[in-house]
Amino acid sequence: MNKPIPIFPLGEMVLFPEVSTEFYIFEERYLQMIEHCLDSQGIFCFTTLIGDWQDTYDGSPEMHSHGCVCSIQEYQKHEDGRYSILVKALYRCLIKEIPSEQLYRQAIVERLEYEDDITASAEDNALVRNFIKRVLDKQMKDTTEETLNNIIDDMELGKFLSILSFRSNLTIEQKLSLLKVDSLRQLFIELSNNTE
Repeated sequence: MNKPIPIFPLGEMVLFPEVSTEFYIFEERYLQMIEHCLDSQGIFCFTTLIGDWQDTYDGSPEMHSHGCVCSIQEYQKHEDGRYSILVKALYRCLIKEIPSEQLYRQAIVERLEYEDDITASAEDNALVRNFIKRVLDKQMKDTTEETLNNIIDDMELGKFLSILSFRSNLTIEQKLSLLKVDSLRQLFIELSNNTE
């Protein structure tokens, strides 16, 4: 994407593609950002603050080089001018911050896709099915083959792994590492190794 887009950086959270989440917007710079987004395509880049960002939060604290381009799906403007927004992360991106004349930061982003190097292999497919079953069994107990088949048939592997990465109990550093991987095989291996 060659056109500059707003950056919405927060600490303690890592977004992954296909994940939907809500934000409550109240800071002046991000209220301006949302107004500008709503006047255009409703697109911004979410990324994670790193380092000692709490000490410099009001300025321009260091942020991770990877993030997700997000689309505003729904919004509600409150009487006090603040916003509640529902966003969906569309795809991973590499962020190159540029000077901004706005209150919020801006960037040029490069779209990143996961290489699908896992779904065609029968051996990998069996490993993935077993992993998904273990994950589901922790939440629902004794997942049936029919339920497992329905989930696998209805949801692409990349989407499942992205949502699982977001919802996992991994540390921020581990999640940021997952965000940087290039392939579904690598994402699966790191996620399964860290969630056993």
